[in-house]
Amino acid sequence: MILLPPTRRIFAATEPVDMRRSFDVLHEIAREQLGLDVMRSAIVLFFNRPRTHCKALFHDGTGFVILYKRLDERTFSVPKPTAPADRSVALALDELALVLDGRRSTKS
Repeated sequence: MILLPPTRRIFAATEPVDMRRSFDVLHEIAREQLGLDVMRSAIVLFFNRPRTHCKALFHDGTGFVILYKRLDERTFSVPKPTAPADRSVALALDELALVLDGRRSTKS
């Protein structure tokens, strides 16, 4: 079981990201493009264009953590933003489980 910081809000980036990106580049994308503070208050999910790969980035107090998942048969279903200009979508913990399992989220 993977333990995520329970006090962090979870966000999914709506635009695809190159999965070769490193800790520092993903942190910059979260901070500069999404306006999210991965160091203190956010867990951010990034997906590749075909939505077969996902990286979750957060800081655990001692350093950055990346969790990387590739689905074998399905694709990740990322909830749609409420406004066209939104670059990320907030997720509840139960929605995160559905997204990471490759099943539909209630917001899709």
